[in-house]
Amino acid sequence: MSGSRERALALWAIAALLAAFTFLTSLLPHLVAPGPNGIITTILLVAFALVHGAAYYGGKGIAVFVVVCLVVSNIAENLSIVTGFPFGHYHYTGVLGPKIFLVPITIGGAYFGAGYLSWTLALVLLGRIGQPIDAFARWALPVVASFLMASWDFMFDPATSTANKGWIWENGGGYFGVPFENYAGWLLTVFIFYAIFAGYLAARPASAAASQGVRSAAAFWAPAIVMYALLGVRYVVTYFVPAENARFVDATGHVWMSHDIYQTAALAAIFTILAFSALAALRLTDEAKR
Repeated sequence: MSGSRERALALWAIAALLAAFTFLTSLLPHLVAPGPNGIITTILLVAFALVHGAAYYGGKGIAVFVVVCLVVSNIAENLSIVTGFPFGHYHYTGVLGPKIFLVPITIGGAYFGAGYLSWTLALVLLGRIGQPIDAFARWALPVVASFLMASWDFMFDPATSTANKGWIWENGGGYFGVPFENYAGWLLTVFIFYAIFAGYLAARPASAAASQGVRSAAAFWAPAIVMYALLGVRYVVTYFVPAENARFVDATGHVWMSHDIYQTAALAAIFTILAFSALAALRLTDEAKR
């Protein structure tokens, strides 16, 4: 069995595990508590990103992505917790496990795992798989990837913070307890680490595709699209599972209803994550026919 086939099987296996876990815990929401649920999901995202990234960028290339992503995101998160910039005033509870300074380790893994998937989807959407980073892609990729990444937070933040209390927005916010500046902060933070990584790749054209065997193979890129889509599937499935319309109160005393939160998250998933995934799948299919 060739190395490329083994790699493709490994990627599909991780995607299958995430799909099974996503559907199981969405259909049976009390099976796994919110904290462990997020941790297990993050582990699968990280595993996929490491396997896929090492194959495409080599060990050094994906290590650079990991370091840049973790350092920038952890600085931004800790800075915001202390000063309110760039996301707003908030603090993490103990739901998501142990922390590095003021931020749970899980958050760093989530930035890396989902961040890598968003970057990969941007490569597909812009038709840049297997190509060096030219002057256009140097900035286009970070811009597109930033919106793809922020779309994920657009879905999960109200449920994870207001409903599950993974973190607390101290001054509340109009989007089910989440403030507007959170999303501006996300765009800024992820754009910074994407731009740094794009600069690294642009300065080392040979690192843009470490393995020639994966440059344009649909079997290599398709599981990344599936993984990204699964980030949104959870919220669509959750919406259709019958549940009590629970009341959640944010830090300012504003009351939010669970049915409103989950319906909005499902709609956001359909028109962002799932829409982008469909576009990427169509682009990949078209490229494979050429």
